[in-house]
Amino acid sequence: MVPVTYLKEREIIFRVANVRDNAMTAATTDTHITVFFDGSCPLCKKEIDHYQRIAKPSTPITWVDISAPDTEFSKLPFTFEQAMRELHILDSHGNIIKGAYSFVEIWHRLPHYRWLGKLISTTGVTPILEYGYQKFAAWRASRQCKEGVCRR
Repeated sequence: MVPVTYLKEREIIFRVANVRDNAMTAATTDTHITVFFDGSCPLCKKEIDHYQRIAKPSTPITWVDISAPDTEFSKLPFTFEQAMRELHILDSHGNIIKGAYSFVEIWHRLPHYRWLGKLISTTGVTPILEYGYQKFAAWRASRQCKEGVCRR
């Protein structure tokens, strides 16, 4: 178990226990998540801006722009380069959720998207979405990250 503390606009403390890649981990939609997104990617920013607009003030999501110069990675269980390669979420139980699985977690918490999150979760199509997302993420990383170094 690795303790992780992240400070941004408000303090959020995570205890990283069971770190899982690409696993649906939040049992309920009231579980708080922190979404780490690339605000320097126009498409990514546009989508996150949309989610932020429709999220209610009580929505249990904190949004962190990883391209901001003050975003600190030394105490997170993933690197800047890893976060640049695909969308990452840290839930309040310390679980890491990545890729298309992250979007499903976000959708479960947003008005007008809950139905989509439930539909995708129950029909088993998330691996198909993950395949497409990984293709997009690889293409995006080839433009944003050269020789293992991503720009902020």
